[in-house]
Amino acid sequence: MNEKKKTIMTTAVKLFAKKGFNNTSIQEIADGSGISKGAFYLHFRSKEQLVLSTFQYYADRLQQKMSTIEQTNQSPRQKLTRQLEMQLEEILAHKEVIVMQFREQVLYMNKDIEQFFREQNEVRKQWHETRFISLYGERVRPYLPDLSQLFDGMLNAYLKYHIKNDLQLNPHELAFFLVRRLDDIVSGMLTSNEKPLLTE
Repeated sequence: MNEKKKTIMTTAVKLFAKKGFNNTSIQEIADGSGISKGAFYLHFRSKEQLVLSTFQYYADRLQQKMSTIEQTNQSPRQKLTRQLEMQLEEILAHKEVIVMQFREQVLYMNKDIEQFFREQNEVRKQWHETRFISLYGERVRPYLPDLSQLFDGMLNAYLKYHIKNDLQLNPHELAFFLVRRLDDIVSGMLTSNEKPLLTE
């Protein structure tokens, strides 16, 4: 991806996070990027395509970093914790992208964006399954849907709290904290022989 396209995306994300998608014009994005409105259309057909390209760019960037950690010789616990820490580092470094997701109904902008988020949900589900079974063994398989929801719920709650209150989070500390909480949840479910609430 060329630098001009990255500049347009970065500018747009900041404007969307500040003003909202509908209240941000293409002219404003072009002005902030140091280009003409016509030049904007050389890179993107519409604001919606710009949004999709932005999400795809950050998702690809994240996936590459996840794969690098996956290929190391670390233990299952170290891989899960380090991958989570890396995700948090990326999110906090580009939190305008998350603000945009929180404040906009981006999922419903068009079918392409909706499909993108479906695919990302599947990628995340597969990551949970791989990491959780690697760490806790096959005994947690019946609980995977519940564990996935609970784990993401904890993570999203802390991210929203961070953004809403403009607080600083330490990715390293939070990653270790969340994995320990996952240990507690798994232990509780297995000890009590809890019946799973969700199924595939």
